[in-house]
Amino acid sequence: ATGTDAALSAGIMAATLRQFGLGAGEATRAADVLTKTANSTFNTVEALGESLKYAGPVAKSLGLSLEDTTAILGVLGNVGIQGSEAGTALRRLGVISAASGDKLKELFNVTNTDAAGNLKPLVQILDEINDATANMPVAERTKRMAEAFGLLGITSANVLSSTAGGVTALARDLQNAEGTAAKAAKEMDAGLGGAMRIALSAIEGTALAIGDALAPSLISLVRTIEGVATGLTTFVKANQEMILQAAKGVAIFTAVGVALIGAEEAHVGSVEAARRADVALYRAKDEGRGRYCFFEADMDAALRVRRGLETDLRQAMRDGGVWLAYQPQVDAIGKIVGVEALARW
Repeated sequence: ATGTDAALSAGIMAATLRQFGLGAGEATRAADVLTKTANSTFNTVEALGESLKYAGPVAKSLGLSLEDTTAILGVLGNVGIQGSEAGTALRRLGVISAASGDKLKELFNVTNTDAAGNLKPLVQILDEINDATANMPVAERTKRMAEAFGLLGITSANVLSSTAGGVTALARDLQNAEGTAAKAAKEMDAGLGGAMRIALSAIEGTALAIGDALAPSLISLVRTIEGVATGLTTFVKANQEMILQAAKGVAIFTAVGVALIGAEEAHVGSVEAARRADVALYRAKDEGRGRYCFFEADMDAALRVRRGLETDLRQAMRDGGVWLAYQPQVDAIGKIVGVEALARW
């Protein structure tokens, strides 16, 4: 529903359920929460899945819900802290906040437990630290934050302590995420783009069926090509000196492309054979002077993909489909100091 590969999305959902001890019946909830977080913040489902690999199990042990956890990761993503970096940061903050009650009391006069002795939510602890340090000089606040969370945790601690209200609001919003994934999927399948994706999926299924039907003939063709290649290899080994002498004058400047046509490909005409040799020739040129290369089917596929990508990119540029996305850059204390421009299409 967010452009992430279906197989990858399924893997992320399954891992998320295990990390938070949720049953299969909660799969839709997980999909809705991750999709809404990705759509509401500077994140992707894939990046959130990578973050949860590091933070999910620890977050659950600290009593954080899936919604609370993804809200924190979403806010970190908004300042460019994403993927494994965000997951590691959340894991570090959670462990330190839970295990360093005396230090937090000493540095900020903040407790990590409530009156009943229960661990406070991480965002609440950071919010109280933000209030306690609001009037401190920057140098003193930075020193104490570094002492509490370390140099590796100070940036994320600063971000979350100063945006605790935003985290809470996002977590509350995620509680009402039901239906988000289905709605996003429906929107993606609407219009020409969705029709093309559905058509391509159908074509892929047809291609697989055709491939299964042609498998016996293709196996025979491959064996024929293997025999020809083996014979050519034997000839080259037996006549190395002659070949080297003949090639000395041109090897420095020449690249050679070869296309072998087996008996099963008798229908392949001279034009197609020449085209295949040309594809192999360009692969040989890419590898440097004095190279030779035999045509392989994947070369043709790679060339078609490359040409298709070039065509799509040129069309996007003509249609104004290339846009700039801006990603904030932050310093060691979480202050936005610049922005990075990314071209997307």
